[in-house]
Amino acid sequence: MANSSRFAIAVHTLALMSNCKSKAVKSEYIACLVKTNAVVIRRLFCSLSKVDLIETQSGASGGSWLKKDAENISLWEIYKAVETGEVFSLHKPSEETNCQISCNIAEVLTDIQTRIDVAIEKSLSQIMLSDVLQKLKKETFNDEICRKLNE
Repeated sequence: MANSSRFAIAVHTLALMSNCKSKAVKSEYIACLVKTNAVVIRRLFCSLSKVDLIETQSGASGGSWLKKDAENISLWEIYKAVETGEVFSLHKPSEETNCQISCNIAEVLTDIQTRIDVAIEKSLSQIMLSDVLQKLKKETFNDEICRKLNE
């Protein structure tokens, strides 16, 4: 069962963009730092631009930049923009059984799934992109990377 990394990559990407202020950042350079393909980043850019978190200009001199300050972007906004579906998927148990567990498991798991989704929304709504940046700045932060992004 594969886990999605879209949210983690999107937060990483937006943190890089935020650190570069209003400079346009190219998907190829972000992809290199995130260790993924530029197509993955461009797909994320598409999702993030649909909810007005970033703006993108195509072309040789183009790039992408944040439309909002990091203080005004919640991790919940990012999560909703790039993740699809629930935290886990329900399976389809056999309908041709007298087993009470098999007959009722979907209802119980759906309730649990709903509770998890509510908890994720509540938690991520309270964390801003600027909080992520603040924790990163406690570590060694290399502004030289930002300068190289548009070379």
